[in-house]
Amino acid sequence: MMTGFLISVTYLLYYAARPGVRVKRGFTTSSTEFILIELDRSLTFPSAEYIRYILLKASSSCGENKLTLVIDCRHIQFADFTAVQGLIDLIELFKKRGQLILLWNVKESLIRILKKVDDETHIVKSEDHLEEILDTNEEKKSSQKGIQIQVSDHSEGEN
Repeated sequence: MMTGFLISVTYLLYYAARPGVRVKRGFTTSSTEFILIELDRSLTFPSAEYIRYILLKASSSCGENKLTLVIDCRHIQFADFTAVQGLIDLIELFKKRGQLILLWNVKESLIRILKKVDDETHIVKSEDHLEEILDTNEEKKSSQKGIQIQVSDHSEGEN
């Protein structure tokens, strides 16, 4: 009986620490590419580090650290403070790298927790809004690539 109990507890802890995560490539109607991350359950402290690992791995392997990540939050009913803080820290890390993380299909309960921790989190309300942000972000990147800085030497030659 005790063995069965320990196996059940171990299984529950593993289940809490390893949520199902699906990583897909997505495209807007104007062909802007992004990475779609689908989580199958709520964000809790045990799962925070695993989700961080998956997002960093997806960013580097699927998007060469350049594509925007869209996290589909439709299955996230609850998030504890520590997991939300870890997500906010990850969003800041990506922002420093010039990458955007968008939270899509976010439930009102999760929005309240996110706003308590960070007021600047990119929460996307609809598919149209998501596409607009993705396309605008791609246009900004494209216009920045087109800027070329030329340095010329205007010093006087030796006499």
